[in-house]
Amino acid sequence: MTTLEQGHDTRTRILAAARKLFAERGYAATSLADIAAAVGLTKTAVAYHFHPKDRLAAELIAPCADDMLDLLGAQFPDRAAFVTALVEFTVRHRAVTRLVMEDLGGADEALQDRQARRSGPSATRSSPSSSGPSRRRRTGCAGGRCSARSSGASSTRWTCPRRPSATP
Repeated sequence: MTTLEQGHDTRTRILAAARKLFAERGYAATSLADIAAAVGLTKTAVAYHFHPKDRLAAELIAPCADDMLDLLGAQFPDRAAFVTALVEFTVRHRAVTRLVMEDLGGADEALQDRQARRSGPSATRSSPSSSGPSRRRRTGCAGGRCSARSSGASSTRWTCPRRPSATP
């Protein structure tokens, strides 16, 4: 086996372990050290392939995002055909969907809290959760290249480099 093949095999094993651990424990509760232990590597070896941890999540999410864009760009004869395709998509990508919808949103807020603590007491926080009763919904695709953000009841902004005119 060549060095390149060994590296690809290692990446594949890391991705499989991360997918399993993220599904069992959640993204935020899984560390690179946990993934390394599951694969039988050092944390440094895992970090060599995927550092920071969100690069690992992005690589797991990318195939799902590509399938989502294909689904949204497809023509369906009727609503029932679209719903059937959507259900098949959701079942096929259920682990990634859970990762995006539940775990990454919480990790994003935890990251903002850590950054605010590092900035010190003089830093002001601009997250919607600290500015009052507004609500925030966030979703993404393709490793964060696409997003929908909502703050408050009616202001929603969608951005997607592949579909610049996409609207909810």
